[in-house]
Amino acid sequence: MTKKKTPARKRGRPPTLDAKGKAMVVKILAAGGSRQDAANHVGIHRSNLDRTVLRDKAFADRAREAEMGAKIMLIGSVKSAAKGDWRAAAWMLERKWHEDWAKREPGAVTPEQMAGGFSRFVSAVQAVVPKKYHVKVAACLQDRLKELADA
Repeated sequence: MTKKKTPARKRGRPPTLDAKGKAMVVKILAAGGSRQDAANHVGIHRSNLDRTVLRDKAFADRAREAEMGAKIMLIGSVKSAAKGDWRAAAWMLERKWHEDWAKREPGAVTPEQMAGGFSRFVSAVQAVVPKKYHVKVAACLQDRLKELADA
């Protein structure tokens, strides 16, 4: 008598996000919800959603398409509102082109202003430091500036 082989079963824990859950996530993203909102709604942790996106390319593509569609729809809504209310246009400018249009605190310095000021500072220091130390001083100042930028 020959033994009948049983089909191999998958090992490990079953996925926390099934096809129905994935469809709901895509629906929430298409409506403009965040990935956190979608994860909460389907009852999983956000990290589980992120891992599923990394493992399932088809699902990742659908999720990205849904997010982009929602983004385009919302941009269109703001643009339509801007035709009748300048504040909608100002809001869009502040967020889309932050460097040029965002409100700045009094005394705030742009990165370009900081770079120009730093360059003038290095020149001033080099004017009083012997020439043989210029490269070393400039390197030291660059290191300190990088530390400030990273802080």
